[in-house]
Amino acid sequence: MIDQVLGWIMMTLGACAIGLWLWSVSRLSKGEIRHCPGGPEHWSSWLHLPSWFKRGSCWQDLHGVPPGANGKIRCPECGKQFYRRDLLRSGPRFRTWLLAGVMAILAISAGVGSWIHSGRWTSPFPSMALVMLSNSPAGEYGTEIRRELNRRVIDGKIPSYLYEAIAGTVVSDLRDDQDRGNAQLAMRLLRSLWPDSRAALEQELHFNDPQSRTLATGLLQSLASVPTAEILESTIKDLRDDSGAPAWYMRQRNALSATGYLLRWYPECAELVRSAMHSDDIQQRFLAAAICGFAGDTEGMHQAVPILASHVADNDYWGDAKLAAPALYRFGPAAIPLLGRYTASRDKQLRGVVLHIIERLEYPEKTWDQCTNRMPRLTQLTHDPLSMSIGFASGDMYF
Repeated sequence: MIDQVLGWIMMTLGACAIGLWLWSVSRLSKGEIRHCPGGPEHWSSWLHLPSWFKRGSCWQDLHGVPPGANGKIRCPECGKQFYRRDLLRSGPRFRTWLLAGVMAILAISAGVGSWIHSGRWTSPFPSMALVMLSNSPAGEYGTEIRRELNRRVIDGKIPSYLYEAIAGTVVSDLRDDQDRGNAQLAMRLLRSLWPDSRAALEQELHFNDPQSRTLATGLLQSLASVPTAEILESTIKDLRDDSGAPAWYMRQRNALSATGYLLRWYPECAELVRSAMHSDDIQQRFLAAAICGFAGDTEGMHQAVPILASHVADNDYWGDAKLAAPALYRFGPAAIPLLGRYTASRDKQLRGVVLHIIERLEYPEKTWDQCTNRMPRLTQLTHDPLSMSIGFASGDMYF
């Protein structure tokens, strides 16, 4: 509290000092030399503070007064004599520049006091000033100004009316740049600023930076109670294979996170998921088909079954069968005619899985160990992969 009070005193006095000094410079004495400066007075006159800020103790206008025989002009007010060169120019009598200097000294003293009290030179700055400076090179990530702003956000010492402006600055740290650790810190700050950070995060969904889009999407998924069309569209993009892309390590498991989120909100994103099954990206097609299967979407079943069947077959994609098999099973009995096409497949694994799924769908009372067509071993996690949820089935995958 003390730091904030001293900070406001420093900024107020500093701003007034600068304004008063500029005003004084614009009104510098540029007129004729015509005013009497007066003479030296008793030392006690220095105790009278107003006299410090006045020019001349007399200030009589000597315009038109002729000089005497000795070349000096005699002031009719105070009786003192002066050469014309010693007279004062006309203009403002009060030394406003000196008052500006006093205010500047007081402002510096308040800043130093706050610095001594807190140990940080940025502590006297009001939050508004820090927000304004954070948008300049002086307030970039890693500077003391930005660190002070971050501390106040984390400690909850920022006025709420500044949250949106801070979020607009911090959200740029989500982008792929040369600074290490700034994206993680930005995510923490944006969580603290929610819901005022929502507009900045939604705007970042349209920025041409894969890292910031993915991180902003993840934050919106966890913070927004109901997804918007923009969030769902950006989540669909996360299903794509981004391994090997720049800053891929910042987006690990983003596809699996997107899979669970889209399944949760499937009624709102069904059309987007069905469209993703036509993607040119193998991973996106597969995960979209898996979501469709776990959702039991019979409308998208004709597109999804062939995709899932290709991943149930023995291939070079590690762990995909244990996710594809339960997805096929979740379509229910409506999928039996489509699955029948693969009962005579040359791929032993595909043929065995399909026969087991069909038997389980035709005889739902049977458990995995009661079926004539036994399920091939797809995973070490369980004997019955058809019972796994989408999260459990994909838990050890790294999409």
